[in-house]
Amino acid sequence: YWSAKRHLTCGNPTPGPSWSQKPIPWRGSAPGKLKTATAALVLCLNIDVDPPDIIKTNPCANLECWVDPHTLPAQKALEAIGNNLQHQFEGLSLKIGYKYILDPSVEDLRRFCQTLRKQAKDDAVLFYYNGHGVPKPTASGELWCFNRNYTQYIPVSLQELQAWVGSPGVYIWDCSAAGHLLQNFNMFAERKDNEVNMMQGGYSNGAQPMINSLQLAACGANEQLPSCPELPADVFTSCLTSPIDIALRYFIMNHQLPNNITADMVLQLPGDLKDRRTPLGELNWIFTAITDTIAWTTFSRDIFTKLYRCDLLIASLFRNFLLAERIMKNYHCTPHTFPPLPPTNTHPLWATWDLAVDTCLRQLPDLLSRSACNPYVYVPSKFFADQLTAFEVWISRGGSALTRQNHLVPRKPPDQLPIVLQVLLSQPHRLRALILLSQFVDLGPWAVHLVLTIGIFPYISKLLQAQGQDLRPVLIFIWARILAVDPTVQTDLFNTQGFKYFANVLGLRNEDVLPNSSEHKAMCSFILAAVCRDFYQGQTACCDERVFDNCYERLDEADFLLRQWTALCIAQMWDTNDEMKVYGVDRGTQDKLTELLSDDSAEVRSAALYALGTFLGASGAIDATKQGGGGSGMEVAVATGATLAIKDDASPMCRKELLVLISCLVKEWRGYFVVCAWIYWEEDRKWRASTSGHHHSPLHDEDVTNQANRVLLSSFFTIFVVLLDLSVDPYQEVAANAQTIVDYIMALLLESPFTRLEGTSLNNPPTAPADRHASPQLGTASHSPPSPITGDRPGLTRSDTMTSTISSGVSNTLRRTSSFANALKSLANGIAFPSSSDDGRASPIVSTHVHFQPEVTDISRPPSPNLNVAQYTSPYSRPTTPQGGSHDMQSQNVIDFLPCDYFKEPQMRQSESDEPGSIQYNYQVWRQQRNERICEQTDSQACAAEKGRWDKTVATFQVQGYPLTMAFHSYDQHLVIANESDMISVWDWLAKKRLNYFCNGNPRGTSITSLDIINQDVGGLILTGSADGIVRMYRNYDPTLEQGPLQMVSAFRGLNEVVQLRQGTGMIMDWKQSAGILLVGGDSRVIKVWDAQTETQGLDLETNSDSPVTSITSDPGSSQTFIASFADGTLKVFDRRLEDDEAIVRSYSDHTSWVQNVRYHPKLSGRFLSASVDGQVKLWDLRGSDSPTQSWHIHQQGLSTFDVHPHSSVFAA
Repeated sequence: YWSAKRHLTCGNPTPGPSWSQKPIPWRGSAPGKLKTATAALVLCLNIDVDPPDIIKTNPCANLECWVDPHTLPAQKALEAIGNNLQHQFEGLSLKIGYKYILDPSVEDLRRFCQTLRKQAKDDAVLFYYNGHGVPKPTASGELWCFNRNYTQYIPVSLQELQAWVGSPGVYIWDCSAAGHLLQNFNMFAERKDNEVNMMQGGYSNGAQPMINSLQLAACGANEQLPSCPELPADVFTSCLTSPIDIALRYFIMNHQLPNNITADMVLQLPGDLKDRRTPLGELNWIFTAITDTIAWTTFSRDIFTKLYRCDLLIASLFRNFLLAERIMKNYHCTPHTFPPLPPTNTHPLWATWDLAVDTCLRQLPDLLSRSACNPYVYVPSKFFADQLTAFEVWISRGGSALTRQNHLVPRKPPDQLPIVLQVLLSQPHRLRALILLSQFVDLGPWAVHLVLTIGIFPYISKLLQAQGQDLRPVLIFIWARILAVDPTVQTDLFNTQGFKYFANVLGLRNEDVLPNSSEHKAMCSFILAAVCRDFYQGQTACCDERVFDNCYERLDEADFLLRQWTALCIAQMWDTNDEMKVYGVDRGTQDKLTELLSDDSAEVRSAALYALGTFLGASGAIDATKQGGGGSGMEVAVATGATLAIKDDASPMCRKELLVLISCLVKEWRGYFVVCAWIYWEEDRKWRASTSGHHHSPLHDEDVTNQANRVLLSSFFTIFVVLLDLSVDPYQEVAANAQTIVDYIMALLLESPFTRLEGTSLNNPPTAPADRHASPQLGTASHSPPSPITGDRPGLTRSDTMTSTISSGVSNTLRRTSSFANALKSLANGIAFPSSSDDGRASPIVSTHVHFQPEVTDISRPPSPNLNVAQYTSPYSRPTTPQGGSHDMQSQNVIDFLPCDYFKEPQMRQSESDEPGSIQYNYQVWRQQRNERICEQTDSQACAAEKGRWDKTVATFQVQGYPLTMAFHSYDQHLVIANESDMISVWDWLAKKRLNYFCNGNPRGTSITSLDIINQDVGGLILTGSADGIVRMYRNYDPTLEQGPLQMVSAFRGLNEVVQLRQGTGMIMDWKQSAGILLVGGDSRVIKVWDAQTETQGLDLETNSDSPVTSITSDPGSSQTFIASFADGTLKVFDRRLEDDEAIVRSYSDHTSWVQNVRYHPKLSGRFLSASVDGQVKLWDLRGSDSPTQSWHIHQQGLSTFDVHPHSSVFAA
């Protein structure tokens, strides 16, 4: 109990682990992104004329773009080569305009390049240069073309070419000594970029630096292209533009296959590159998957995203470059690129490619045989099925290793991710690939980022158009993970109308068509909520698809997750959308959400509060300037109902959300809250004066306010008093948020017309009362916690007596003089009534400078989760428009409750603590075995303990202060001791060592009156109850386990009807671990029953006694009865199954004095023992009469403590 995630974070987003890295932008939006618009294909071949610096072998490589130029006339051969080159580039990407220029002159080349630059505008220009018919580039960075008569080779400087082509650009250098061009291009580019930076301070209008250009060079500066006759002359270009043809030819050259398969036969491989069902198309598909995977596993993430996920043409060129590197390095030629890439020619996946080619080509003779009666059926490759199996093995065997925070060897991601992306294109493998992909993204946000980086998003978007129902569950799961990690995809879902897919699933009436229907509909609600968040078009579009109606109907579902997310989806749909709010009000949505405030799930209650908060104007938008607005009487009714329902909620997360809702009402109706604050101040002044002996002249009593205003004001006053209670909430984050709102109201009050009223004391400091009627038996605290408020705040202190006095005097205070009526009227005209626009008064800002109050005493204090200590300033001290990054009160307090963390955490596998072999699992197994041994030893010692001696001292401790209450851990050697004030110490009684010492934080004058350790089987939480009615829980109290610093898990007001008594008991608690029930009584006429599972109050059992409860004990069995003892000597048996006022089933009155304790007999069922301070110990039988079955008079002078051993028939007094 109290171990869920909300108890660790209070609904706040969980920060990522320290070892996680900042994700790389997956949309390709990184600096230097290129998009190719036009392409210049420059061919300088000068067929039949060899360049002077090239000596060709005989025979030599002749093919250019798979055309032998010597078989055609020179001009026709040149045109055929140009046409083939254009077609080959169009095979890479059809969206680009390719234009070739054949054997150009310098002037023609200049005009050609400048024209393409104008057409491309700010996009990239591809410049392809084939210089096989001209001299090699010079070492100074010059390439060659011709004069108009083709009588001379004319050099063209790269600086001139850079000026013609401009930036950005993609350059392909297919010529010998191409490295000279690459190196000099970079040198000239850096020089030009530096000049621009010095002269103009950088490129303007979003232009990119020249150095951002991409380059692919066929060889190094001192290398020459291979001239082997079995290779084409433009082998580099062939690899880049027709990779399958050259890859098959290369495979035939290096592998001996049966059936004498020749290169000519390979060229006849049937199929279409675009049809994956044909042999040629399947090979192209496999090649794409393998080269993508090689790049993914070899290059850095930013390089991969820039080169392979930004532009289709660039991705194809650099993918095919890997093949060029593999082939050309075997011919002593090393292709180069810029940016430089690590070598990939020896990557293991090339062997997988060779296997796929081998499998395909072995079927080639049968495929080419033209048998009409019995045609050969092609057997598809097993490549993708095998890769999916490898991916499945990685997920099942090694995936969880990446989620450990302190892993010793960071494992690399699975190599098969790019292949899984390709498999999504295949109908036979699609479902299996999606299932494996869902298991992978379930590993955590890092897996989702990897999937998005690899480029899965366009494919997963297209699948939303699929009609198959079998894909629904897995698609919903994957999309929920994607939106949890990257909410920006909401615009993509809207633009592609993909959100309709999830809206249709949410509206399904037949539950049988979708497995785990409620869980998947909850995911759909989350997805649609993410689409609507801060996005008006998304809200409207979802409304048109009846998402609001479907969410409204799902609010009554049995699955708490579905109730939670449908409420949150409604919240996002009407956030800052008045049309949606009107639509929701017409359906009574606000009433339905108010009913959810009594839900058993704390998450559902918080979600309902979040929805009501956005209804009242607490925008959940990321933009802090976006606010709701417009006040109405309905707002007051909604806020009042929510306040009364949640003010005593045991979950700090719910109370925190309530403050967001209240802050909206305060902003819209601030004038009324100023009046409430003034009434409270004046009543507080009168109360202080009466307790200190001072008397102030009262204001005149005249009834000048109408009944409607008094009724309205009473609602605001109720909320204001609850707000004051929450400002001293035991959970510090709740208190800090409430103090922000209270300080805002007080700042308005101190600058309101009330400060000018005759007889007011607003400008005078409050007078402290002489006596606060503290319970004497509690003593005085030696240490008191520092005030959680660091700035100077009005002296408003909490007192149940004062609150009740003020509540009863509201109507009298409202009847004042006409001067007060005039002041109230002017105030109402100024700020009281809500309006659609702000009146110029801004909300208070929270300073970014945090001031901590120094500790007075050198003691260890427990860390408070979500510490929010801030300095507050007057709302009138700054202009309406926030300056310097300040935010108004509403935006500051709005808690981003969209609990996306749920969809970021693994759902398909057990938690780390439940995984066999994990550290947590092994520790819990050891604890369980250890606990069982202790129980066996205890049972064997129980009989001997009844006759043994109990006078041996085991350990002696020196405790600071006076020990008031203590608790032993049943299995660990831990003893928790609370002194007379608020300090708690944890001891190892076997080692006689203090493990921890911390402050409970209860106010001065109160003590810790009840102490227990719960969840002892799995470790333990310290449960404390103090005389002010507050229950607190602490974890990580044993520093030897290295679980982290001490943390307050939860805190709430367990008993609010506290009666001030001079000889009281404070608060008495009893915890029943098997049922998760906490019974709370004490100085009160009721005993409250709290359910730890739901964090709600179940029953208010009347004690029918004016005496305080002194002890409570629950039946150790499965019974729902418990016994309470009282200060007047009575014992009462309660049955929780009965009505609140009929729960007392039996009473015993044999004791004549204060009953110190009552406990069930550990061995005899239905019997219990009680002890009173006069020394009487009595044994009772529930099945017998109202008289004790046995009595002992133990101490003649009386006893102070009594307890019974839980396993042995031994009691101590």
